[in-house]
Amino acid sequence: VDDDFCANDCTGDGIYDDFETNDLNLLPWSTNGSAMWSTANTSPHQGQYVAASGTISHSQNTNLELTVNVPQAGVVEFWYRVSSEGSFDYLRFYIDNAEQDSWSGNIAWAQASYNVGAGNHTFRWAYTKDGSVNSGSDKVWIDEVYVGLPP
Repeated sequence: VDDDFCANDCTGDGIYDDFETNDLNLLPWSTNGSAMWSTANTSPHQGQYVAASGTISHSQNTNLELTVNVPQAGVVEFWYRVSSEGSFDYLRFYIDNAEQDSWSGNIAWAQASYNVGAGNHTFRWAYTKDGSVNSGSDKVWIDEVYVGLPP
C-alpha cells in the first residue's frame, strides 16, 4: 500500500475516517459553499460523531470534499443520512465532478459504494436547497468514509 495513501488511520488497504476525532483534520478534507461542514454528535451511524452539512437556506449549497491519490483501483464507500424536502433539496455525491447519485427526503442511515480507478480523485458531498420550503432538519450527514481496496 502506498505510504502517502495510507498516511492517516488506514484500515490496511485504504484510508478511513469515522469522524471520531470530532474534527475534519484526519484526512485532507475541505469544505466550501454558503456554509461549512463540521462534525456533530447528531445520531451518528456508529461511534459518537459524524460529518454534518452546514446550515443553509434557500438556493444555497454546502460542500465537503476529499482529494486523494488512489494507488490502485478500488472503491469509495460511506454511510449517509438525509433529512430534507423530498424531490427538491438533495445530497449529491460526485467523483471528479461527475455526479454519481443523489438523495432527498427522509432517509435513515444507508450505505453507498462506488468503484474508483487508480489515480488522483476528488470526492464531493454536496447538499443543495431549492428556492423555497424548509422540511425535516434540512441537513445531511455522512459517516465511515472508506477509500481503498474492496473490503
